[in-house]
Amino acid sequence: MNDCEFWNFLGNMREQSAAWHDWRHYYGKWVGWEKFRDKYLCLTDEKSDSVECKTMCKEGCWREVFENADEDGLEASCPDGELSYPLTEQDILIYTLYRHEFHKGICSAFNIEHRESEMEDCCMTWRLGDFIPLAGMVFPTYISFPYDREELVETVKHLCLLHDKPFILMCPTREKLYLQAEQLLYSRKALYISLGEEIFFNQDGEINAHRKSEEIFAQLLETLPKPCKPETVFFPTPPDAKWEDLKLHFIDRQNIFVRIGNLQMRFDFRQMGMSNRKGTKPNAQWKLLLYFAENNAKLGWDAPGAGNARKCQKRDLCKTLKDFFRLEDLPINWDEKEKVYSCKFQIRPDTYSTQSYKGKIPLPLINKDISDIKYI
Repeated sequence: MNDCEFWNFLGNMREQSAAWHDWRHYYGKWVGWEKFRDKYLCLTDEKSDSVECKTMCKEGCWREVFENADEDGLEASCPDGELSYPLTEQDILIYTLYRHEFHKGICSAFNIEHRESEMEDCCMTWRLGDFIPLAGMVFPTYISFPYDREELVETVKHLCLLHDKPFILMCPTREKLYLQAEQLLYSRKALYISLGEEIFFNQDGEINAHRKSEEIFAQLLETLPKPCKPETVFFPTPPDAKWEDLKLHFIDRQNIFVRIGNLQMRFDFRQMGMSNRKGTKPNAQWKLLLYFAENNAKLGWDAPGAGNARKCQKRDLCKTLKDFFRLEDLPINWDEKEKVYSCKFQIRPDTYSTQSYKGKIPLPLINKDISDIKYI
């Protein structure tokens, strides 16, 4: 049995729980069975009163479990009169999928932030977590084990009611995906992933993806919002980044060096969305950013031009920075103690940046094209 057949069986197993006899019947000859068994199956306190027939008498035949009257043991009795065969006590113990560990492994394979919760209104469906290719770009991710196509349609309907933007739905196979569910998913630009096509188990029983994340999620990455101006770009902010991780250094009065962790790039005022209407000169937001750089990241009411106009410029600058870096909270706050606006990020004027970085930053790095940055 290969990995695709594994997902076929798992998808058709009700609640992914079965007697030990049936797990071995389905997967005993699969090369990854032992690793899967040890890592992802757990024993329940229940026993089964029937097992699936392992002979060829009839497809889907279920045998009742009886105590053998002549011998001290159990047997599987066929309702069609075929010969019974013996069972052990372990054969009738019910094992179930250790979902937390299983879902955690799937999340790891797809670079999904694991935050698991069961969907009470959807049959056999869980919220796995979120796929976050960039800061502020969140795609809710679900896994479902529908028993038939009608169950899948109902699940998709519910998810479409929850979300008006793209999400991810994973299922064992495409077997139960039919036109109605496909149309509903398309209406939300949601991504359907067949696990049997995308992942495999390695020799240690760990779950791995066949393809790179940027290939699997290419459909979603195309939906990311585009800048409002043609010359504007976005900084590929890492998902776990905060404003406090950001360092800005002016190279000159029209260009700035941006760094978060090991990711560092150079931009001009146009790329950051801070140009005038003609796109020829920096606007008031850029000038305010430069003022922060030259004044230890602070702006007080005693500053030249302070007033309501400057307050509006600060508000607009916050919005532009949030859009550019895709971080949620405000980058500039009011410090009640000092009575100043204070930047959460580090920022320095060109006198510091040229002294600090001249000759130390490789030229390709400073001039790196944003199109070369990968999402994952």
